[in-house]
Order: sequence, then C-alpha cells, then structure tokens
Amino acid sequence: MNKKIIMKIEIIIDLLEEAIVEADLKGFTDNLESLVQSGSDLKVSETLSVIFYKKYTRFKADSLAKFMEISIRRNPNIATVNHPENPLFKAAILRGSKDLYDCYIEEGVLPFLANVVVEEHEMHYAELFDLAFGMNEMLFPQYVECVKGMDYNSAFGKDKSNENISLIASEDLETMEDVIAKYNTIIVRRDILKDLSKRAGLE
Repeated sequence: MNKKIIMKIEIIIDLLEEAIVEADLKGFTDNLESLVQSGSDLKVSETLSVIFYKKYTRFKADSLAKFMEISIRRNPNIATVNHPENPLFKAAILRGSKDLYDCYIEEGVLPFLANVVVEEHEMHYAELFDLAFGMNEMLFPQYVECVKGMDYNSAFGKDKSNENISLIASEDLETMEDVIAKYNTIIVRRDILKDLSKRAGLE
C-alpha cells in the first residue's frame, strides 16, 4: 500500500472519529462510504473496531452502538468476516459493552443466520462463546485488588455549604472510576457469556 493511500485512509479515520465525537451521523455515513471502498471487508472491520474501541465510554455506549449499526447495515460482511474472530465482536468483548454486543447480534448475526440452515445456528453462537470465554479468561487475571488507604483514600472532608457533598482528591476519584469501569466490564462479559451460552444451546 503506497503512502498516498495510507494518508487517505488516515484522513478518513480522523473524520470518522470526529463524526463520532460530534454525534454527526451524516458525516460518519459519508466517510464510512469512503472507508468501505478503500479496502477488504476484513480491513474495514478491523479499522472500525479500533475506532469504536478507542472512542468507547460507558456514557456514550448507546450512541456508539448507533454508529456500529450504520456500519454493519452499509456492509453486513464486516460483521461476519473472519468468524468467529470478528474484529467488531472482539471490540465489544474487550470493552465489556452490552450495547455494542447487542448491536452486533441484532444487526450482524441475526440477519446472517436468517440465510443459514437452523441446524448451524447453535454452532455459530458456540464458536462466538468459545472466543468470548477465552478472551475473558485471558483478561480476568489483569484485574488487581484496589485497597483503601493504599490505592486511594476516599473522602477527606465535607463541603461546608452542603453536608451531603464529600470532598475527594481528583486522583482518588479517577482511581475509583477506573475500578468501577473495570468492574462493569466483568459483569457485562458475564452477561454476554450467559446470553451466548443460551443461544448456543449450552444451558
């Protein structure tokens, strides 16, 4: 791939990310078209998965799922390419996002399976389950204990103007929010695995 093509793709990625930040559906759709025409289904899926992973926050998960929906509807193949190790599916698991996972299933998997014999449906979900389970097992040991008094100190006082407001150091607040975010990914991955297990007929 020559430098001009690489630079063009980098510009497209920047514009897609900007559209996500600004919640600009039209801008995203216009630049998505350029991305789709720039490479293979796998490459497009990989590029979008990186963008969604990078721009993901729990607060904006619902709107990000809308951008994933637009992407899959434009080119359904990006949701099934390289199954089960599809980049969009892996991004949803890595982020522990129920919104992205639900979008992936509803917009990518269900329409695909509608054209596949029923006997193969459970196998499709079982393969996704195996991948998600393996990723969860790999990620779980990375989480470490967070101890009050060592990793954070909690509140150090009260706001004089409002006794219901506690004062906490910014660094401690960031630590606590990081722990909550990690906890949520654990819970969501558990729920995703449970859903895939049911769909795969493992329960």
